[in-house]
Amino acid sequence: KPGTRIYNKPTLLPLDRRAWVQEEMEKLEKAGVMKRVATCECACNIVLVEQGQSGQDYRMCSNFVDLNPHTEDL
Repeated sequence: KPGTRIYNKPTLLPLDRRAWVQEEMEKLEKAGVMKRVATCECACNIVLVEQGQSGQDYRMCSNFVDLNPHTEDL
């Protein structure tokens, strides 16, 4: 809904995963996929999904569960 700010509690991540997320966000920003902003009207939390057998590789996904109720059908 226009003009509505949506706040989600930040996802708590273990320290080792926070470092991975920070590195990944920097890579995405340098590649031009993402842009750092000071504020936004809505945001969604990230979810890390383990990938592979090592337990050190992740896929970063967006969790839209809290955002969906505030959207309108087209």
